Amino acid sequence: MVSGSSGFTFGAARLPTDPVGTTQVTFLGVHAGSEIRVYRASDGVELAGVENCADNQVLSWDVYPSPTVKIVIVSMDYDVLSFEYDSVVGATTLPIFQRKDKWYRNP
Repeated sequence: MVSGSSGFTFGAARLPTDPVGTTQVTFLGVHAGSEIRVYRASDGVELAGVENCADNQVLSWDVYPSPTVKIVIVSMDYDVLSFEYDSVVGATTLPIFQRKDKWYRNP
């Protein structure tokens, strides 16, 4: 807070659209070649993503006051994973278990 010369007090408030920090997530167990997308759950805005990931891919994105994101992992050989996750500021590891798609066949 800052006091003005006429007795008024000024303050700055964080907007709900302002990030509160950044997260760095290691997707432990994700298979190379998978596509990973991270969307803000409240409005579907893409926050991070990679088309063709490495094993144990690391992604970073901004964390908002409403921290829930939707993560989608797609791979030709594995079932599509889609789930919600509450982002935390800082580095974290997210274990990923991809299950083989029993119906996929590449002739």
